[in-house]
Amino acid sequence: VKVDDDDYNDNDNDNDNDGGDGDDDDVFRDETPSSTGDCGEGPAWPEDGVGRGGSGIVRRTLTSINDALFYSYMNRILGKGAELHERRKKRNRRDAASAAAADVKSGGTEAPSEDDRESEGARELSEDDLYRAPRNMEAHHLRAEFDRLFEEHASRPSSSSSSASASAGKRGNGGEKGGLPPSATATATNAIDRPAFFRVLWGVASPTYVPAGYWQLIATLSQCAVPLLVREVLLLLESNPDQSFAAEGLPVAFGLFLVSLLDGVAMERQKFLSFRSGIALRAAIVNAVYDRVLRLTPAGRAGLTGGEVTNLVAIDAQKLFELVQEGHQVWSCPLAMIIVTGLLLMELGPSILVGMTAMFLLVPLVQRIVRTMMTIRRKRVAVTDRRVEATTAMLQGIKFTKLNHYEEKFRARVMDARRDEMALLRRELSVLAVTFFLTVISPVFASALTFATYVLIDENNVLTAATTFTTLILFGALRFPINYAGKLMGKAAQGIQACQRFAAFFSRECRERPSAANGNGNGGKGPNTSPMPPPPAPS
Repeated sequence: VKVDDDDYNDNDNDNDNDGGDGDDDDVFRDETPSSTGDCGEGPAWPEDGVGRGGSGIVRRTLTSINDALFYSYMNRILGKGAELHERRKKRNRRDAASAAAADVKSGGTEAPSEDDRESEGARELSEDDLYRAPRNMEAHHLRAEFDRLFEEHASRPSSSSSSASASAGKRGNGGEKGGLPPSATATATNAIDRPAFFRVLWGVASPTYVPAGYWQLIATLSQCAVPLLVREVLLLLESNPDQSFAAEGLPVAFGLFLVSLLDGVAMERQKFLSFRSGIALRAAIVNAVYDRVLRLTPAGRAGLTGGEVTNLVAIDAQKLFELVQEGHQVWSCPLAMIIVTGLLLMELGPSILVGMTAMFLLVPLVQRIVRTMMTIRRKRVAVTDRRVEATTAMLQGIKFTKLNHYEEKFRARVMDARRDEMALLRRELSVLAVTFFLTVISPVFASALTFATYVLIDENNVLTAATTFTTLILFGALRFPINYAGKLMGKAAQGIQACQRFAAFFSRECRERPSAANGNGNGGKGPNTSPMPPPPAPS
């Protein structure tokens, strides 16, 4: 959507006729009418396909491709922001000149009026100028999808728990009729293990995460194709040192440009879709945690502290979000390593195996270090729960704390937990630093061993420009997956630990939701017009 300059000119002419200077705060009020919806007042999300591209199929297709690759729909917001910025600068210069003239005449300046301040606020971007959330990322949609998948993969409540709930309902009023309604006593003991919880999370994120995987595949193949094109350029320069490079080299150079462009577009699209998947996952699971907390039974609350719930929605949900950002590296890094290793074998022969062996020998050591980091983090999370619990208890009972002068006692508890937490955090970061050191030094060591082996095993092996630079580029392409392996395994360990904590939380016993067919909780049988039962006769 482009900004229409004619609208600006028309509004400026109207303002000039009114004696103004062409500034109009409502210049964007009629642009891009929003479609119907219940999520904000701004226009619909462009990639939802509402009112984009006109009526022609070809035009809509081209518009969708343009939006998906280059995010051209952001031009509307960016154009409005730039226009308002220029208007604000012009208005500031005008106000400064007016203030200087008033100072000369009256010896002082007037304070801006309330109307001026309100109009100044209206000149900024507001929520109505932004797009509404995509339909598949609205909170109610994500919540419903998470609940459906959870009910599908979780184990059903046992008959013993159902009979126990029914007997509890009878005992609630002395075994007489008219006791507690079934909705108040029915409980759900749906336990869910970690694999089933992974399947629930995958069902929520897959609509955007699967296309992100396709873009990641395109980016990986493009990155592996760059060294081959560079090799062709160098071979052409070596074979024809005295001839013009334009005839044969320009097509290869142009292909190198196109591959680099495709790599950039694919990588950015993958990051965008992965970011959306992470947001959807975090929003769904935070909504589900809060809903679950409100429906926990006394047995389900046993052993659960406020600090644990806070860490679930503030820390563990964020760890899942970060893991989703890098999740496609789990398969793309090994794929890149396999492709690059094959290209190195074609370039240098068996001598490359020496360097590859040196790098892969470090993998078991890195894995052991990562396991140590997981153990340390498990201890640190327990200490963090204790610290947050103490802080929450102090804030919730602040009146009791102040009246009894317990501030120092609470402070001592919090600081003791914080000291233990910082000690474990230093240990965890030290282990992570060792992991980074090993992953960074391994490609350098491997390339040195490879070049030395290639030259020493045969006198005829000469490192030409094409061979040397192609090998260095391939090792550079191999450097990223190897360097990132340690960081990726660390994030994966934290994400798996977060999933374990979520699975344990969602396995707690909770009450069934009352029927919402008509909002009265009577099973959807229409309005509840039965009179209240009379109170029991006094004994």
